[in-house]
Amino acid sequence: MNALLAGLIVAARRWLRARPRAADAALACGLTATALLLRLGEGLPGDAATAAVLVVLLPAQAVPLLWRRSHPWRVMAAVGVACPLFRGRGGAAQD
Repeated sequence: MNALLAGLIVAARRWLRARPRAADAALACGLTATALLLRLGEGLPGDAATAAVLVVLLPAQAVPLLWRRSHPWRVMAAVGVACPLFRGRGGAAQD
């Protein structure tokens, strides 16, 4: 069983190395899904407008990662703008 799992991992890594855009897409989708699930676990704000903005800003933080290889500075700027907006709108857990 361990050999099978190790073989699958090696094959997946080889496939992703040959397709860097697919690796970026998997990274962006995985981060978006994780962030959305974590946020939904905490509950959305009661205000519908704020909840809608948060749902839009969540992917705005991860989707630019699709272009991180070709436009790294633009990606950094997009994520750098989206993250503080998300936190400012109540997207981060309140301490």
